[in-house]
Amino acid sequence: MALANNVIPKIERVLSYDADTSTSMRKEAMVNNEFLADVVFIVGPSEKRIYAHKLLLVMSSEYFYIMFYSNFAESQTRDVVLKEDDPDVFLTIMRYIYTGEIGITFENLRELFHSAQKFMLTELTTLIRDFMLEHLVPESTLRILNENQHIGFACVNETGLDLISNNPLFYFNHEDLQLIDKPTFAMILKLKQINCTEDQLHMALETWAMVGKPEEDVDELSNIIDNLKRTYDCHELRLFGQRRVDGYLPGDLQFTLDSKTPVSLYGIGMFIKSSSRVITVELKIFQEDEKVCSDSYEITNKHLDIVHVVNLFFEEVVMLPTRRYKIIMGTSTSNSFFAFHEPTAYHDNIKLRFHAARGDSIAFAHFLCKENPNHIYDLPS
Repeated sequence: MALANNVIPKIERVLSYDADTSTSMRKEAMVNNEFLADVVFIVGPSEKRIYAHKLLLVMSSEYFYIMFYSNFAESQTRDVVLKEDDPDVFLTIMRYIYTGEIGITFENLRELFHSAQKFMLTELTTLIRDFMLEHLVPESTLRILNENQHIGFACVNETGLDLISNNPLFYFNHEDLQLIDKPTFAMILKLKQINCTEDQLHMALETWAMVGKPEEDVDELSNIIDNLKRTYDCHELRLFGQRRVDGYLPGDLQFTLDSKTPVSLYGIGMFIKSSSRVITVELKIFQEDEKVCSDSYEITNKHLDIVHVVNLFFEEVVMLPTRRYKIIMGTSTSNSFFAFHEPTAYHDNIKLRFHAARGDSIAFAHFLCKENPNHIYDLPS
């Protein structure tokens, strides 16, 4: 096999200039072509010979300009040894230099970046950065952030963390969570704004640790959760109404979004008064007749027999203008509801029209939400 790698390729001196052949096609034909080559790279442990042309190399890379036109030994010889490089990756880099085209994938991302850095290919570095930013969509955000730990684009981290801060429970339920490294997860847990509770951060850590993570890493990340003060990446839209006396069970909350801008809903504040140390709650949200959220919670009751508010976070629900919504809450735990009727909310931009029947009561204190002007949706027919 070693001899096969060193076989001199056939010299392709015939270049086509007919109407069906472009300049870029002729350039690609010159990749690893001994015709007019004035440098040979001996690449990798297998010492694969790759032929190239100095003029094209120096036009693309200051690395090669310095290599060939300086006092380095490579400027005095035709053979250049690159023992640490992978022949296939180096050939991909050569093809990019000759044609300006390259196929960036998740699989070759890291290797291409390190080659771009080594050979000072600034335009390729920009292409890799843009590839990562373009693929920062919910399904691949965790994977991109994890890969970026080895690359280090600040803009990629910033954009990815903004996505996670906005809708963390989607990512905590994603299969890629268990695949990310400790530094990536630590970066997420250090967010100062995130739309979930501390208990939900600990649950995410338990999920991450289930695949055999070192105990000392889990303890370190747990300390980050416990010791960092956070706020939510949204605001409380308070609900007001007339207080009901004990004995009224809260009903469903139904409303229409009358404002023109979509609103992202991340959670609901619920009134609680119970002597139970753990309270179970089931929550469902419907848009018209379609169920868009269903979650169950086991809430540690930290204030026995005292009325207080607990926040129930869920994956982002984008509420659309003119749509009607219904929120159903149920609990099997003994709970003296602090409820009120005739709900209303006051906000300069978010307008909710409630549909509670006379006498109905609710036990919701506030919505955890914010406007989402960038959300694209279909107007109702």
